[in-house]
Amino acid sequence: MAKHNRSDNSNTKTQVKLTQYDRMSLWFEKNAQRWLFCVLVIGLSAGILSFDIKPSVDGDDTSYVLQAMNIVSTGQLPVGFRTPGYPIILALFIFVFGTNLVLLKATSLVFFLGIILSLFFVFRKRLKPMVLFPTLLFIALNPLMLRYSHQTFSEILFALLLIWAIYCILRASETNSFIFTIFAAIITMASFYIRIAGITVVGATVFFFALQRRWKQSGLFIIVCIILYSPIKIYEWTSGTAAFGQASILLLKNPYNLTLGLETVGGFIERFINNIFNQLNYQIPFALGLPMPPEIGVADGRLLYFPTGYGTESINWIACLGILVSTVVLIGLITPIIKRKIATNSFIGIFIIVYIAFISLALQNLFATPRMLVPIIPYLFFGIFEGFRWLGNRWAKVTDAETVSARAKTVTLIACCGLMFADVMGTKQAADENYPILKANLGGNKFAGFTEDWVNYLRASLWIKEQLPAQTTGIVCRKPELFLIYAGNYSVYGTYKIDQTNPDSIVAKWKSLKMTHLLYDNFQWSSTLRRYVQPVAEKYPQMFELVHQEGSQFPSYIFHLNYMAATDSAVLQKGQIH
Repeated sequence: MAKHNRSDNSNTKTQVKLTQYDRMSLWFEKNAQRWLFCVLVIGLSAGILSFDIKPSVDGDDTSYVLQAMNIVSTGQLPVGFRTPGYPIILALFIFVFGTNLVLLKATSLVFFLGIILSLFFVFRKRLKPMVLFPTLLFIALNPLMLRYSHQTFSEILFALLLIWAIYCILRASETNSFIFTIFAAIITMASFYIRIAGITVVGATVFFFALQRRWKQSGLFIIVCIILYSPIKIYEWTSGTAAFGQASILLLKNPYNLTLGLETVGGFIERFINNIFNQLNYQIPFALGLPMPPEIGVADGRLLYFPTGYGTESINWIACLGILVSTVVLIGLITPIIKRKIATNSFIGIFIIVYIAFISLALQNLFATPRMLVPIIPYLFFGIFEGFRWLGNRWAKVTDAETVSARAKTVTLIACCGLMFADVMGTKQAADENYPILKANLGGNKFAGFTEDWVNYLRASLWIKEQLPAQTTGIVCRKPELFLIYAGNYSVYGTYKIDQTNPDSIVAKWKSLKMTHLLYDNFQWSSTLRRYVQPVAEKYPQMFELVHQEGSQFPSYIFHLNYMAATDSAVLQKGQIH
């Protein structure tokens, strides 16, 4: 009996002791479908709690809706400033269900849930359970993704297409299949037509195939992409019009001040460095859900932020923390590229590096915003897990690419807890702030959630709708997208930038466009319209006849444009000179 007991004890000692990491991995494997269902329920609940039924004041989301409405009403595809893919998708819903803004916003929530589903099916067998399954939950609770999960921006749909483009690229690599190569090119170009940043997938795929010496697949991929891009070039050649005006705007020093001209080589280098710094100390950690102070989120060329008169020491420490987190992510993205042992991690690393480099070079520093990282947030999570695994293995002196050392497991669990806490707290805060506004909106207060300057602007837009006929009225205004959503189909000239400073040229332009009124805002975040109108107001003050004032604090004004008064003033001034 004693001998038997000694044998049992010996066997027990030789058994491998399972860590909490191992137990969680086994649980995820056993309960994969249940976990997916729970994550989808959590994502749907969080999406509903953060849902905003109003249009965003950014204006970009509303412009997509307006383009979609124009497709349905005129049958003309939107070829102009942005790529046409997303308005076409929205137009399909408008054609079937009519222009219902809440429904259109809900499509983004469906696409958001589709991202979670797609990540599960595409990476189920390609990533370790303790990478994929926590990431699914982090996506469902990620404050930044939830912010765009209920808006008609193109980022969420773009993110969904990226997952399937990556799937086809990996399948093409794994099977050496020309069919999957063609599918990869088709979905990649579909993502390009949704957002111009889809071009980064093309570059990353060609480089990935080149590293694997898959020259035939690389050539086929490039040919299919060119074929699918050719309709746009044919349009440009036949019409003499640039299809994507957005691309040319990226070449400017300041898109809101054309007088500054085109960017120089040195300017592009400075733009790139500033944006990279901002990616490291703010945008990447913010995209992962960390509560980064907005004061850091400025691409001003400082890696460590040094504000004046605002808790300097604490802000610097937070910037340092952001840089450390971003460094771990970059380690997790770059290491697989160098080792080239795991194709999935290698391609993800190549793609994310190309993507971040592209947006850092292309976008002016004033556009520094984590919104651009929304489509790649899942892969940033993959990167941080891989980075912590690598650091833990280095600590344990383990070099095998597949091994997860005990120390790496411990570091990963700590990272999971930290990310979970940050995402839960961020989402809870957003939901707590949004719920009273959502309740008020559903109760009939359509202006709840807007600041006073915006309320007056939107009320003035509704006054125009009620008092001025659309057929004979032309409106000069800032944020024409919001005006059109609230007022209806007016002829509008939107002042996005200062393209002219000569008062006579400005008046001539308004007159040629048949503008009859000026909606003069009192926005506290922008003075573009005021600076644009100022030269005319100084030379021809009698040209502006006040028709209506909306509000007392930060009021908006509606002026009738009296061109005759400007002409009389010009004649009088000419007579005085002679």
